[in-house]
Amino acid sequence: MTSYRHDTVLRPFPPMYQKGDHKDIEKLVEIFDAIPPLDQIPYNFDQLYPEAFQLLRWTLNTKGFTVCSNPSAMQKLAGHVGLVPRPQLIFELCYSKESEEKFKRLSSSYGTFMGYHGSRVENFHSIMHNGLLSHFNKTSLFGEGTYLSSELSVSMNFSPAGLLWPKSTLPSLVSCVAVCEVLNHPDIRSRVQAGGEPSVGQKLPEKYFVVQNNEHLRVKYIFVFGHKRGQPVSESWLMKHKFLCLILVYVLFLFIMSVLQSRQFKTLYSKYWLSS
Repeated sequence: MTSYRHDTVLRPFPPMYQKGDHKDIEKLVEIFDAIPPLDQIPYNFDQLYPEAFQLLRWTLNTKGFTVCSNPSAMQKLAGHVGLVPRPQLIFELCYSKESEEKFKRLSSSYGTFMGYHGSRVENFHSIMHNGLLSHFNKTSLFGEGTYLSSELSVSMNFSPAGLLWPKSTLPSLVSCVAVCEVLNHPDIRSRVQAGGEPSVGQKLPEKYFVVQNNEHLRVKYIFVFGHKRGQPVSESWLMKHKFLCLILVYVLFLFIMSVLQSRQFKTLYSKYWLSS
C-alpha cells in the first residue's frame, strides 16, 4: 500500500478509488488505515466505517479464485522445504471450475511438476489476481520469461522480507514464495531439456526453469515465512558458494600477478612512474 510502485503492485486497483486514469491513492491509504484488526471486526462491526467495510468486502471477494488455509498441504509440502526455515503459513489458491478444467486438460496432455518463484511481498496482490506474467519479469539474463526453480532455497534468495499491515497477527516482517504447478511442456526452458537453451547463448543454471507462455503455469500455493528484525531471510550467496568465491579470488590474484610481471606493465611502470 505504501510502495512507490502502487501503479504496478495494486493490480487490480479498488475501483471505488479510481476515476478514469486518476487513482486516489491517498484516500485509499486513509480508508485502509481505518480498518481495525480482523479479529476485532465481529465485536466492533457497528463502528466500522462504510468506506472501510466496502474496501474490505472488495478485498475479500476475489474473482476467479479463493484463498484457503490448508493444514493438510502444510504436511504434504513440508518434505520439499529442505534446509530453509519452514513456512509459518501455507495458503492454497482454489480456482474457478472453468479455470480448473482448462488447466486439467492441458496437464493431462503434458503432465506437471512443481516450481518455486520468489518475489517481493508487495507483488503478491497482483500475482494472486493476475498470475505470474512473463512480461513483468525484470530479470532477462537467460532470456525472457518467468523464472522458477525446483529448489525452494534458490527462490528464497529472490524473496526479501517486507513489512506487513501493522494490524496483522503475523510477524511484522514476512517473505513469500509462490509454489506453482508447471506444465511439462517442451517450450519450457531448462538446462536438461534438449533444444531448450535460451537464444542469448548462455546456459541456464541447474534447477532453473524459464516459462514464456503464461498458460503453462499457475500459482497453486503461497508460502509465508515470518522473520524477526535483523534476521536474514536466507543464507547469503557468498556463504553458499564459499569454495567458488575462493577460486575466483585465486584466479583474480593470478591475473594481477601476471599483469605485474608482464613486459608491457614493466615498460609502462618505468616510463610513467619512475620517470615522475
